[in-house]
Amino acid sequence: MADGAEEEDLYAWPPSLREPPLAFTGYADFAQWSRENNFLRRLSPIEEIADSTSNLARQGNVTSYILGEPQPPYSLTAEMLNNPGIEWGMATSHIFLDKAGTASYSRTQFRDWILQTRHFAHIYIDFMNRLKAKLTHVATTGQMRFTPELYNVAMATVEEVLTNTREDLRQYNYALEHYFNWPAHEWVRTSKTIKKYDHVLQEVSGEVPVDDSKHVQVVDDFLVLWQVQKSCYESWTFARGATEVDVKTIMTHWPPSRKRREKLKAYMQDVVFEVFIANWGTPEFGEYVDSLGAMVDRIARAERRMYGPLATGNCKHCWISVAKQELSRWPKFETF
Repeated sequence: MADGAEEEDLYAWPPSLREPPLAFTGYADFAQWSRENNFLRRLSPIEEIADSTSNLARQGNVTSYILGEPQPPYSLTAEMLNNPGIEWGMATSHIFLDKAGTASYSRTQFRDWILQTRHFAHIYIDFMNRLKAKLTHVATTGQMRFTPELYNVAMATVEEVLTNTREDLRQYNYALEHYFNWPAHEWVRTSKTIKKYDHVLQEVSGEVPVDDSKHVQVVDDFLVLWQVQKSCYESWTFARGATEVDVKTIMTHWPPSRKRREKLKAYMQDVVFEVFIANWGTPEFGEYVDSLGAMVDRIARAERRMYGPLATGNCKHCWISVAKQELSRWPKFETF
């Protein structure tokens, strides 16, 4: 080391993230904020050392850490995606999405699906409000397992997902009124599927304790928060792929016939492309989902450092339960 050079303090706490705004202008704005703060890859030296040591100790391989071969930090989201289960694959590549991507769906069926999705958005909002209450309880009863910085980002992210879900509701209302001439205020009975999904989300949340006598964990909640967003992105990206394949097929016949020109025009003016793919099948939304997943991983590591692997022991059950509900939300194959 050169004389006069200051030795880097590997144990110093890293600079704080730029304070996230109370409300982002959209998914692209959140993705930009995460890029500016290197949020997807951001770990403090303390977190890296703790994660590597705990992982190696559980594997009986502390020597590898001493020799400078630390294992990568634990990732809950990667663990779920490495073995997502058949329900997850069926939910995110459903035949209904293929039909939607090629504009060959039933309009009545799609309208009914949007109506039920509006109901789902309401129960998802209720779920996030319960998560906010649990986070507040953790912070006010001395049960904090992660840094104030991570807590603030977690709370700001829940607020952001809440804001975006309310905006999603406006998008659904716009789609119903603009494309289907369906009054947004008209009441539609909630389906049994949505009621069952609500029951699953309530099981994940549990009840928020009224005192500090009971341990409250939030890792399951954050996993589900991210899983719903990830499912939305994967689903409409799959539909976008079906669209691109069909458009390329049309464009190979040049000049296109009148029928093909009409189909291309229909694509550009269809609700699937103007509302759903444009909002949830884009790289910007994918970055937003990745940022949310990175935060979930940090929360999971914080929980595991204090309580060990049992802290995430129920996550797989929650993942499978939600994947089944995501699959059940799509219309049945026989009705196409």
